[in-house]
Amino acid sequence: MRCRYTSLTRAVCWALVLRAATCLAQNDSYAEGLISRLGCTNCHASQAIASTLTENIPNLSYAGLRYNPAYLLDFLQNPQNVRKHIGPARMPDFRLDEAEALALVLFLEAQDQRVSSWPTYPSGLDRLAKEASNEALVVEDETCLSCHSMNGKGGVFAVDLSSVGHRLQEDWVRKYLAAPFLFDVPETTMLAVFFELSPDRRRFIEILPDAADKIHRLTRRLFFWGRHERGILERRLRDAKASHHHVTAETGKRIFRSQNCTACHFHHDVQPFEDGFAPDLTIEGFRVREEWLADFIKRPSTIRPSGCWPGWGNRMPDFRLSDNKTQTLTAYLMDQRAVPNESLDIYFPQDLTAFSMEKAKTLLEEKLSCLGCHRLGDVGGRIGPNLSSIRDRLNPLYMFNQIGRTRTVSPDAIMPQISLRPRTLELVFNFLFQQTIGRDSTSQVSLVENRPLFPEYASVREDDYRRYCALCHGRDGDGDGFNAEAIFPVKPTVHSDSATMSVRPDDTLFDGIYAGGYILNKHPFMPPWGLVLSRERIRGLVAYIRELCGCQGPEWSLDDLPTE
Repeated sequence: MRCRYTSLTRAVCWALVLRAATCLAQNDSYAEGLISRLGCTNCHASQAIASTLTENIPNLSYAGLRYNPAYLLDFLQNPQNVRKHIGPARMPDFRLDEAEALALVLFLEAQDQRVSSWPTYPSGLDRLAKEASNEALVVEDETCLSCHSMNGKGGVFAVDLSSVGHRLQEDWVRKYLAAPFLFDVPETTMLAVFFELSPDRRRFIEILPDAADKIHRLTRRLFFWGRHERGILERRLRDAKASHHHVTAETGKRIFRSQNCTACHFHHDVQPFEDGFAPDLTIEGFRVREEWLADFIKRPSTIRPSGCWPGWGNRMPDFRLSDNKTQTLTAYLMDQRAVPNESLDIYFPQDLTAFSMEKAKTLLEEKLSCLGCHRLGDVGGRIGPNLSSIRDRLNPLYMFNQIGRTRTVSPDAIMPQISLRPRTLELVFNFLFQQTIGRDSTSQVSLVENRPLFPEYASVREDDYRRYCALCHGRDGDGDGFNAEAIFPVKPTVHSDSATMSVRPDDTLFDGIYAGGYILNKHPFMPPWGLVLSRERIRGLVAYIRELCGCQGPEWSLDDLPTE
């Protein structure tokens, strides 16, 4: 649009500019509000947007008292929007398989921390009826259905009462109706309809006559209506337990932690992860292509099979967002370009000849360590993102600097910094940018079969081993890490094998960790960590490997040789 500088048109032009700026500010404000309500920053801590989500969702410290375990199994695999009064917030889909969901159920049904200092409940509240009452809901027109819906009738503010009978525990519902204000349920908008507490908070005072009897009849009727769906869900739970008898509550606890559930849900003894749990979104507009990002937000797929930090198992969940919300978040994130241009190497992609393409492919498969973690076609590991057709996802400037200046672009990433000559760097980049190798759907690492590994151990060296070594060499050095199968027939060294490790000097182990497998005439898929870890930490890893094998190196290699 061109403007003629008359006084009138100048005013109109400025009005259009100001209006556009106002719209952008409003869009940013709306996007930031959406990010806050969805709880994105509970995992993506790089965004300085406070989340209000934890104020509106259930405390899971007493999930076993509150929820029907059979319902949880179905809900975790097929989450539904239960709470209608908390805006766009909803339980996202973590793409859990049946075994993973069952493990979480076993953990959650054992959570029974009760709220302290409860007064004694009114007599008659806990009595059991042989059959459901035929009476209608208590004062349904004036109370229940003014907020709740039931069979398509009533309010739209609170949960649908038709789900109560198969979703919740009957005893919990009775006690909650008697005293919703006593439960640590931050999202509750439930009013005290039946009882209130005395000033000394030691006894209940009736608000409605025969309040205990009304609660009892109301609860029994709700559970009578839910009996059919409850029966279906309970049969599914029994079948799941029979099919996955090896799954335990302890496995469920580790999955609970791996998905950072307590970033949103409170739990009395599981703390959320904070920094480094999910990618830095302040550079998202610099990192990815807009078309890819929009599709990923709409339908999240697996980028890193074992988690953003390899081994943790954390997943980007699906929030089932509308097209409008997807577009809002995409536009906002594409404006996030925090990496300063002066810190980057500028390079534009160049077309390679067929010979150079084949040369680069051979280099990746036989000389460099990239495919120890990344997959290319049907070759390579499952730790980092798949490199097949990667230019559909990443911007070329980011790709080039991620390869050549890893620690500048991604200072907290586990990806090692590899020293490449400029011509080799350009060759590898151009190959990756130009190749169009088909990519199969990337599968997630099973959180049941592969125990999530967290950086919380007794020593720095044990922590480093779990971070950098265990994904291939195994948690206990048995050569059975989840990535070992992906890079087969390459076989990671079994660090717990004393016969093998006792003939290798400490200096050899140090060199292999520092410079990678290639320096020792081993397979190049073993990456070099010398530009990531200090010499002291590498020596710590050598010492930890000695603990795993319960052995020392050959006698001639030891510093303190025995004297005769």
